Amino acid sequence: MTFKRRIAQLTVSRMIAGRSVKVVLHHVHAADERRGRAEIRPKKERKEIVVDPKLFDGYIGRFELAPNFILAVTREGNQLFVQATGQPKFPVFPETARDYFLKVVDAQVTFNTDGQGRATELILHQNGMNQPAKRVE
Repeated sequence: MTFKRRIAQLTVSRMIAGRSVKVVLHHVHAADERRGRAEIRPKKERKEIVVDPKLFDGYIGRFELAPNFILAVTREGNQLFVQATGQPKFPVFPETARDYFLKVVDAQVTFNTDGQGRATELILHQNGMNQPAKRVE
């Protein structure tokens, strides 16, 4: 038997001419967070580069974005993947040796590494927010 646990629900409402939105984050165990209007910006065009796949070995691991919400970074051959708790696994593509982007959503991750090239944290860049996630494994 499996149980799904809903932590939050996000409601996005379009405003006049699609130029701004109203965002409400409904927490299951806390008060709603309301955000004002935000400009909708065109998606930045990303350019994939070629990097040495050996770099990926230092990025593989589990990173905690929030309690009970993990971003798992894995490698299959010469492709790096990111999978959030309860979500499908998606490939990420290098923009620089440390900066990667997703093609399925407008999101990027940056890997901060130690002197040996092992990621100690990653930063999720999405919806104008930069969310750090510390390595837990």
